[in-house]
Amino acid sequence: MLQRTHRWLGLVLIIALAVACRPAGTAQIQDPKVTLARVEVVAYYAWPTPVPTPTPPPPAPDLPLGLAYIFKIENPNDVTVTLDQLKFTAQLEAKKDGQSAYFSVHAPLVDEDMSIPPRTTNELRVTFFLSSRIVTTNLAVTSGHQLKEMGLTPGAVVKAWWEGIGDYAFGIRAAEGTAIFRTPAGERVVTFEGEFRK
Repeated sequence: MLQRTHRWLGLVLIIALAVACRPAGTAQIQDPKVTLARVEVVAYYAWPTPVPTPTPPPPAPDLPLGLAYIFKIENPNDVTVTLDQLKFTAQLEAKKDGQSAYFSVHAPLVDEDMSIPPRTTNELRVTFFLSSRIVTTNLAVTSGHQLKEMGLTPGAVVKAWWEGIGDYAFGIRAAEGTAIFRTPAGERVVTFEGEFRK
């Protein structure tokens, strides 16, 4: 009789420990939240002042522009989650005569792991550089028709971006964002978008 009682108590104890130690269920884990907090200019090379030149004019300059997208990553859970990968499309706004449209200029990808403790918000800085010549070429290939309908050229748009970035004279977006998190309940994929205007 005593052996049965011990077995019964042992079984109850094992079940209780298994329930207490199991990872949080999928329904208990909330999706982390990714928010674009701000965009900073980390490197800037001014567009050259035009000077009289022979015909034909020289090719457009190839100037770098460094941008940093700063994201807030919020973990609303009572357990630690780990950011496994984050990617998005960087977009800049072109404007003319009341028309406005956003154009993709880069697609950053972050693969470094970042652990976010329970009920905490971490900051993630994603820095990248643009080339004025490459951006101009890409705009001509991917968005030439749309720019023409707006009465713009790729070269004029890139020049306006490089000249106006110091004052944040146009909108800046993170579009088509995807973040993959590892949680005690398995992998979670979170989508996000954000816009920054000064």
